[in-house]
Amino acid sequence: MSEEYAKKLETWNWLVPLDLMAQKMPCKTKKEHPMATATSTAAITVTPAPVDEAKKYLLCRLDGLFLDKDRELDKIYAPPHPKSAKEALKWLQDGNFHVSKRFMKSMDAGIDEDDDSYFDKYEFMNYGIQWGKTEPDYKARNASKEKLTAAHQKAKDEIQVLTDETARLEALRKFESYKVQ
Repeated sequence: MSEEYAKKLETWNWLVPLDLMAQKMPCKTKKEHPMATATSTAAITVTPAPVDEAKKYLLCRLDGLFLDKDRELDKIYAPPHPKSAKEALKWLQDGNFHVSKRFMKSMDAGIDEDDDSYFDKYEFMNYGIQWGKTEPDYKARNASKEKLTAAHQKAKDEIQVLTDETARLEALRKFESYKVQ
């Protein structure tokens, strides 16, 4: 941000019609509030709060670390998948796939067993088949994500609230050393 622009942002002068201010004031008579009927303008100076660049930087780093750790969780809990078409054919021959139980439960509720057109219309086979012999452990993934989110929020709160720069940096480093499971 240029210095000239920063100086302009330092203070802003706002012109506020007093009759608009008077509309918001709960007074019934001119005696209670003599300016309530004025129709001139008043200058109000607003000075924005100073920006703590160090805090901003630490919060940005913290969010980047959170995204990296979330990607690590994806690698840990992501179901396996074949790397090529040949490998996919081999997996199919070996039976290295399963039909998603969660998908089947949601589909069973709305399927008429005598209506074969459903399977063509919605390309059933593409949505119900998952690679790997077992379902991914969604509960463990969600539990790990909740722990990661709690650790992230704790570090974020410390960086926001603490005034000591060393303590803020320590909160970031503590989150940085957090091991995803």
